[in-house]
Amino acid sequence: MDCLAHWSLDRPPFGDGAVLPIAGRLPLLAKLRHGLAYGGTAALSGPEGTGKTVLARQLLEEFGAAGWGTAYLPRPLADPADWLARLDPDGAAAGGPNGGAGAFTRLESFLRNRLAAGGRLLAAVDDMQTAREPGPGDLLRALHNVTEGGQRALHLLLVGQPAWLDREGRGDGLASFFAVRASLPPLNPEECLFYLQARLARAGRGEGVITRRAALRLAAASRGRPRDLDRLMELALITGYGLGVRRITPDIADMAAADLGLPPGPAARPAFDPVDDESVEDRLPPGQDPDMGGPDAGPVDVLALLSASPD
Repeated sequence: MDCLAHWSLDRPPFGDGAVLPIAGRLPLLAKLRHGLAYGGTAALSGPEGTGKTVLARQLLEEFGAAGWGTAYLPRPLADPADWLARLDPDGAAAGGPNGGAGAFTRLESFLRNRLAAGGRLLAAVDDMQTAREPGPGDLLRALHNVTEGGQRALHLLLVGQPAWLDREGRGDGLASFFAVRASLPPLNPEECLFYLQARLARAGRGEGVITRRAALRLAAASRGRPRDLDRLMELALITGYGLGVRRITPDIADMAAADLGLPPGPAARPAFDPVDDESVEDRLPPGQDPDMGGPDAGPVDVLALLSASPD
């Protein structure tokens, strides 16, 4: 019997890149959707490991489903030829100079022609805090200003850590171009409990895997960062499997934290004051459902939003 079978899981519960409908993050997603569709450029910031890249990819997927062309850039790029390769992977704009002003001219022409033909583009640029040279920022300014018939040719989602956003807010930084700014904080203890339960439920095991006290220990050790919470819970499952137990308890949670070098610290109690020996799913916050996320977590009609965009 392997680890997944031991816990009666259909598939690994973590690492699939799915965005869970955590109630506290739904307004942030709605804000970004609106800002990107109507304003053109949006900024998403947050500490490392809070899920910025996952959210960015989710937005790209949604806009792509609405008929937009999309591209994900794992880091800022200063060369227009590199941008063109990302935005035009089929090579429709191939030919001409490969660098310098000629490459930007080809990129600009590609963007204008695509927009004139009814195609719209969204690019997400990750790890903006690594762009300390003027090149990437200058190119982003130029791309932001490419318009055709009063419409923006390229919509941008810029993603980075808080220090980057603070830097852009000074002097002539990119902040003046942002239609919206969204800050992604770590999960609070209640959200951590929902996150773990929803992940387990998606993998086929909706109950009985981890006690509430153990889940709170993992929440404290992760500092509310989904990336660390994933790693901790994965290790706790492996440790529990190795020990032959059927439920993750606080001592196993602490073992997982110690193995990852994350001191568990005091386990903050959510407002709904869980009972120590209950499982996570026994008392979710009011209105929270493991598969839906909360009372306001209905499906978003992205197609309607984007088709109505006047930009």
